Amino acid sequence: MTEEKEMMGFAQLKRNGKLNGIQFDNNARTLWLAGEQIASGVLPEQDDRYRYFYELRFLDDFPQITHWAFGSAWTQQVMLKRPEQSDGDTLRGQIFFASEEDLGMYSIERSHDPLTRLAPIVNVPLPKLFSQALNLPLRIVLAQMVTQALDDELPYDQWQLVTSLLPRDNVVDVLTTDMVGTYGFRLKYLPLDLRQALCELQNISLGGK
Repeated sequence: MTEEKEMMGFAQLKRNGKLNGIQFDNNARTLWLAGEQIASGVLPEQDDRYRYFYELRFLDDFPQITHWAFGSAWTQQVMLKRPEQSDGDTLRGQIFFASEEDLGMYSIERSHDPLTRLAPIVNVPLPKLFSQALNLPLRIVLAQMVTQALDDELPYDQWQLVTSLLPRDNVVDVLTTDMVGTYGFRLKYLPLDLRQALCELQNISLGGK
């Protein structure tokens, strides 16, 4: 039995001048990585880009891709500092990315919205040189760390290895359509449906071509 060769792809529209992503051309798709064409889509014509990304069709369009990135690919260490209460409903703390020079502030807000099951609202920063809002997997894993640490399930003041790369078998579960039901929190400024967020952050509208 031979081992599957690992291949990375970016699950995003390729824009003019950008090196990574999926290019649509007369309903054909080409996957670009670092300015090179690495694969061609195998599905029949795909003329609805919203459905293509919302339904995660890129997984079947490029079956040889073993790991997917979104916006940026980042694997490094992260360290959390214990939060302090800044007001009655919000906790704020520091998060460090790879070094003590690259840091930002995270927040956890109490929710009063019964429609979201009172799930806390989490806002996390991103590494300075990799601050891509589309990197939903990294935003999710950082928010998980913040909430786990608050529940004493993850230590503060210790470096933890983190990656934004998703194995293809994990993409469907991570990009859930019910963030609160899956994770127990919601990310500030994002819809609860992360597949909708994947489209909106790329300015892809329903029925968009």
